[in-house]
Amino acid sequence: MNPPRYAKAIVEDGKLSGYAVCRQCHDGYKVGPLFADDINLAVLLLRASPAAAGGETLHIDVPASQAEFSAHLSGLGFSKGFTTARMYRGRAPTVQIQGIFGVTTLELG
Repeated sequence: MNPPRYAKAIVEDGKLSGYAVCRQCHDGYKVGPLFADDINLAVLLLRASPAAAGGETLHIDVPASQAEFSAHLSGLGFSKGFTTARMYRGRAPTVQIQGIFGVTTLELG
């Protein structure tokens, strides 16, 4: 990917363990998707973003089920901007959400 988009990945023993995409937006940078095998890898990927290194504003949309990750972000100085609700008509699809720490973004879907 070329700037203003950046991607980082973690590969362990030949297996993809996590990746994150960071792109410039109107106010700083937006991280998403951020997928990782565990919270420690998610934090490592977040810290590797250019915005984190440059001290610019950083945005991330975290699923509600990632309460531990959200608490960790609060400790890093992040604050909650707004809340959304995912809604379905009919049966909700089965989604493996435990490895999703940042959604692609509400703007992109």
